[in-house]
Amino acid sequence: MTDNDARFMIVPLTVADTQAYLAAVARSRNELSKWLPWAGDSFQPGQGVAWVQSRAQAWSSGQEYSFAAKHPLTGDLLGSASLNRIDWANGCANLGFWTASDAVKTGVATTACRAVGDFAVDTLGLVRIEILTSVHNKGALKVARNADYNREATLKSRLRLPDGLHDAVLYARTR
Repeated sequence: MTDNDARFMIVPLTVADTQAYLAAVARSRNELSKWLPWAGDSFQPGQGVAWVQSRAQAWSSGQEYSFAAKHPLTGDLLGSASLNRIDWANGCANLGFWTASDAVKTGVATTACRAVGDFAVDTLGLVRIEILTSVHNKGALKVARNADYNREATLKSRLRLPDGLHDAVLYARTR
């Protein structure tokens, strides 16, 4: 998968991406840890290695589908997007994403959310893709809107983040 204007490559995350993944997380932890508890102070490189190595099995079992967002010329990893919490019986999945700090406001997250949403609908046959984010995460709110996900609800005390419980906004794309 690539963006129509070829600014980014959205490709399955593989073991070959391990070091680039760890480097992108390391240089972005201060920003990521506000919104993604896994990226906090307790994050260890071994956890990242294990997670990346588990992606092939998760993909082949239909449990999760993880993608790397890369620069098309340099191959630098700019972020990641994953379909998880897949409910095959109802055709629904959650879409989680993050952007490396040095790639924020480049459009990479919007591109990844569109491309992974297209994959979910066109390839997997899912009918509903959801993005759930804190009401305070201005960047993620903007990405969801720009990627053409529709705001459906505000859910009280829905996300536990490092600074406490947050209300969350639910966005969705339906077939």
